[in-house]
Amino acid sequence: MEGEEEFEQLMREAGLESDDIEVIDPKTGKSEFISKDDPSYYDASGFKGRSYKGSSKPKDIPTFLWRGASKAARERAKREALLKDVERGS
Repeated sequence: MEGEEEFEQLMREAGLESDDIEVIDPKTGKSEFISKDDPSYYDASGFKGRSYKGSSKPKDIPTFLWRGASKAARERAKREALLKDVERGS
């Protein structure tokens, strides 16, 4: 428990909230923190992702993997993400 309290204190001193997420920026390769509540950016399996209106890419797949995927793989990923969403809603 003492380690958790020390970590929380260090996060506060650095100006980071405990609900911030550490991600890797794929453009720079550097680690950074984003807020869980940020409407523009999200955690895509440890990588920083940006939300775009009308995008069909599931949020848990990093953009660089999505771009390299075949059309069949993209369709399969969309179906799997839809099934996960339905399961979470049940």
